[in-house]
Amino acid sequence: MVVAWDSANEIVNLIADVVSIFDEICRRYMNFISTCYQLGSELVSYVINRGLYFEHMNSLIGRNAVFCSLRYGISLNHICVTNFKPNCFGQLFYAQLNSDVIARADNAYEIILIREKVLSLPNFLIERTDFASLLDVLLRPP
Repeated sequence: MVVAWDSANEIVNLIADVVSIFDEICRRYMNFISTCYQLGSELVSYVINRGLYFEHMNSLIGRNAVFCSLRYGISLNHICVTNFKPNCFGQLFYAQLNSDVIARADNAYEIILIREKVLSLPNFLIERTDFASLLDVLLRPP
């Protein structure tokens, strides 16, 4: 499927049933913090604790952890002790979407199914180029 460069990422991610690359990077970063925190090495634990609880925005570890904490509504303590599964942000992603975005994604998905002849509508005649126009309108950011 060819998608315009300015398509709404939320809709494309919803149709593809994937979490964005950015959210995946954040998940992996939080797993890194959790692994380091639980590693058992005094030096590594000290660096993680210092970055998270004392330096906050003055350290790379603290700044990224605070960003993830605010973005996902997760406490710093929770980040330290949780192993974030690959699909954990899917629920957070879907929960923050408004009904308009979900409806547009559903409509775009149905149009794709019709275009690919997976779904058919009797007496529904439309040119192949019109599918692209419909998808362009639905996938355009609001």
